[in-house]
Amino acid sequence: MNFSILAELAALIIIFILIMFHFDDRRSRQLRSRLFSLCLGLAVLSIFINILSVCVLDYYNQVPYWLNHILCGLYYLTSNLMCSATASYLFYLIFENTAETHCLKYALIIIGCLTSAIILLLVVNIPTGCLFYFQDGQYYHGWANYAGYAALGIELTMLLACFFRNRRLLPPQMKKIIRIMPPVIIIMTVFQLVYPELLMNGLITALCFLIIFISFQNSRVEQNTLTFLENQTTLYTELDYCLNKKRPVQLILIHLLKFGAVNQKFGYQNGNRFLKKVARSLENYFPTGQVFHVGNVEFAILHEFKSEEDALARTESARLLFSEPWTVGSFSSSLPAAITDIICKEESFSSGDVMERLQFGMDCAKKNNPSYLIHFDSSWNQLWERRNLLFQYMKKNIAENNFEVFYQPVFCCNTGRFCSAEALVRMRDPEGNLISPGEFIPLAEQAGLIGDITWIVLEKVCSFLGLHPELPLKAVSINVSAQQLSGSVLFEHIEEALYKYHVPAEKLRIEITERMITSSYAQAKEIIEKLINKKIQFYLDDFGVGYSNFKSMLELPFEAVKLDHSIVSEAFRNPHAFQTVGILVEMLHQAGYVVIAEGIETQKQEQRIRLLEVDRIQGYYHARPMPETELLEFYRNVNCCGEELGE
Repeated sequence: MNFSILAELAALIIIFILIMFHFDDRRSRQLRSRLFSLCLGLAVLSIFINILSVCVLDYYNQVPYWLNHILCGLYYLTSNLMCSATASYLFYLIFENTAETHCLKYALIIIGCLTSAIILLLVVNIPTGCLFYFQDGQYYHGWANYAGYAALGIELTMLLACFFRNRRLLPPQMKKIIRIMPPVIIIMTVFQLVYPELLMNGLITALCFLIIFISFQNSRVEQNTLTFLENQTTLYTELDYCLNKKRPVQLILIHLLKFGAVNQKFGYQNGNRFLKKVARSLENYFPTGQVFHVGNVEFAILHEFKSEEDALARTESARLLFSEPWTVGSFSSSLPAAITDIICKEESFSSGDVMERLQFGMDCAKKNNPSYLIHFDSSWNQLWERRNLLFQYMKKNIAENNFEVFYQPVFCCNTGRFCSAEALVRMRDPEGNLISPGEFIPLAEQAGLIGDITWIVLEKVCSFLGLHPELPLKAVSINVSAQQLSGSVLFEHIEEALYKYHVPAEKLRIEITERMITSSYAQAKEIIEKLINKKIQFYLDDFGVGYSNFKSMLELPFEAVKLDHSIVSEAFRNPHAFQTVGILVEMLHQAGYVVIAEGIETQKQEQRIRLLEVDRIQGYYHARPMPETELLEFYRNVNCCGEELGE
C-alpha cells in the first residue's frame, strides 16, 4: 500500500503555527496550558515518526526490517498516547470547574487502561503481527489494527457522556468544543477508513488542537484587552504555582489614585493611553518579573524574592516611578499611586490568602497612610488576623443574637435630670471581654454586616422600652448606618419593632451623620420625612468633624444637633475655639435646634460647657454607658423627670 503524507505535512505546519502562538514570552504555568503543551509535543512526535516511517517504507529493501518495525510501532504508540493525552486534557477542561473530581479520576483510570492495552498489543504484535506486519516489501494491517480507533471511540463516548452530565456547569467554550469537535473527528475518521492510503490522523489531531486553541488556549482569554498584560486569573495561577513549589516571591500591588480625574480632564481615550504607558513602563522597570493588569486601575508585579534589601529596592523603584509626572503625547499629569507589597517565603498561603492580605494593606494605604506605601510584614499580618477574628466574632454574634446594648444617659441642663439616653452596641469575645466598637463597627460597615447589627440593636431597644414603660425616659436614640438610610427597609423594621413591643414612636430617636446622607441625599431625605411623619425624630450626630454643614440642617428637619467630642475638646484647649463654639451654639438655638455636647468627662469640662448654654450633656462625667440592669438601678438612684426634649 502506497501512503500519502501530504495531509501529515499540512498537519505539521498547522501545529507548528499553534506552537509559536502558544509558547510565547508570557506562557502560563496553568495545568491546562501544560497539558496542552504535552498534547502538542506528542502530536509533533507522532506526525514526525509517521512521516519518517512512510519515507523509510519506500526504501524497504535498503532498510533493515527491524527499523521499519520499530518506526511503525513507535508511530502506533505515540499516536495513541497523543489521543489519550488529548482526551485527558478535555476531561480536565470539563471537570476543572466542577466538584466531581472523582469522575475525572475514573476517566483517567479508564484512559490509562486503554493505553496499557495498546502497549500490550504492541508487544504481542512482534511475534503475531496482530496490529501490522510486512510482507514482500509491503505494509499490511493486522486483525487488531483498528484497536486504536476503538480506544478513540471509547474515549470520545466517555467525553460526550461526561459533557451531557455536566453541561449546565460548563463554560460556553467547552460547549462549543463538544458541538464542533466530535463531528469533525467522525467525518475525518470515516474518510480515513474509506481512503486508508491517505494518512489523516495528524490532520485530525491538528484540527482538534486548532479548535481547542481558539476556544481555550488563545492568550486573549488570559490578557487584559487594553494593555495586553496578563490578567487577574493568570496572576492567581502563577502565584499558586510559586506557592505550591515553595518558591519565595514578592508580590507588589499598585493602585492608581484619583485616575477618574485623568479621564475627566483628558477624555477616556487618552486615559487609556496613560494606562498603556503605565503597563509598558512597569514591564521596562521590572524586566525580570511578571507584570499583571488585575483591575481597572490596578497592576501587580510578581517577582522572585532574593533578599529583603532587593525587595525594598524594588518597592521603592515603584514608588519613585509614580512620584514623577507622566506624559502621553501632548498631555501631562501626575499619577499618584498607593502601593503595598507582601513577601511569601515558607507560609502555607494560597493565592487567595495572599491577595486578601494585599487588598487589606491596599485599603489601609489608601485611607490611613500619608505615603500610600505599606510593606505587609508580620505586624500587618497580625492586624489582618485580628480583622478576620473580629469578622468571625461578628458573624457568630449575629447568628446567636448575642450583641449587647449599653445605654448612656443624657443630662438635661434645664431640669438637672436625665430624660434621654443613647443606645450603644457592644460585642464580647469568647472569653467575655468587651471589644471596642471603634474596632469592629468600621469592619462591620465594610463587610456589609452593619445592617444585621442595627436590627439587633433596634429589636433589643424596643424590647427594653416595652418591658419598662415606667422608666422616666422620654427617648432613646439609636445609630443607623448609611446602608440603612439609603435602603428601603429601615421604615419597615422600625415600624415592625415599635408595634411588636407596644412602644410609642415618640420614644425612639434616630442618629445619623452628615456623611451618611451625602451619597444618596434624595432617598435619605424621603426616608427621614417618612419617619418624622410617624413622630420619630432625628439627631444630627458628629457635628463639626468635617462633613457637617448648614445646608443639610436647613433642608432636613433635625430635632437636635450633637456637637462631636473633638470640637468640644478643642474648645476647652483654645480660647478662640471656645468663643467660636459659643457663637455656633447660639446660631443653632436661633435656628430652633436642641444642642447636645458629647464627650464631657470631668467636672471642669462640665462647668465650662454650661457657659456655652448647651441644652444637654452626654459623657462619662454624668454617666458611663451601662447595660440594661445597671440602667434600671441608675434610674432608681437618681431623681428623673419626664419633660419634653428641649424644655
